Amino acid sequence: MVVFGRPKGDRGSYVQHREGNVAPQLEQVAQAFSLTVEEIEKMK
Repeated sequence: MVVFGRPKGDRGSYVQHREGNVAPQLEQVAQAFSLTVEEIEKMK
């Protein structure tokens, strides 16, 4: 996991209350090519 603006360290997940209550500033979602446009719209 890459976390910008926070101290370096191994993280299995981002736990906001352990990170000084700083919310993630960027979220990136990888989508499968097999998803239809309708399925992608439902995720938004």
